[in-house]
Amino acid sequence: PDGRTNYIFYDEENFSKQAESESKRIPVTDNEATLMIPIKSEEEFKNAWNQMENATDVSLFFHGSAKTLNLDWKKNEYLTANDNGKTPKGADALYIGDLNSKEIGTLKIFSCQSGNVKEKDNIANCFDKNNKINSIYATDGNLSYLPFIFTPRISIKGKNEYKEKYGQNPKGFIKVK
Repeated sequence: PDGRTNYIFYDEENFSKQAESESKRIPVTDNEATLMIPIKSEEEFKNAWNQMENATDVSLFFHGSAKTLNLDWKKNEYLTANDNGKTPKGADALYIGDLNSKEIGTLKIFSCQSGNVKEKDNIANCFDKNNKINSIYATDGNLSYLPFIFTPRISIKGKNEYKEKYGQNPKGFIKVK
């Protein structure tokens, strides 16, 4: 074993089944551990992220937008790509750049708009700017999951609004880097 670890950070209330399904899809070699980490607050995310070591594959499962991951919107718990520590709607949030910088093999962000190709300062690009990551996958457009197997796919919800706003169809789950 090389001591490498896979991490899945997720909103337990809304994405437990998706996170569990992802844990079975991650390619595991040489006895790598896969840690499932439910998150409800900025403090929990920051502590778990900052303690992360030897990350091969990191997956994030949260509701979100191009500049925000909703850790628990009912309690105003967010991550943001905005360096002022605010969501686009003005709520206080943890700026991704305030997390410890990490070396990661692959980061997958399963959140609507997290890789929006028309929003330069999106969530995926913010993680890239503040960490050393070999590959990043995120969503351009909205995300949904196939029933029963919970595989991610592009959602038709919001597709027309996306096309109207950006002048093109969303690309779905894409390789950002």
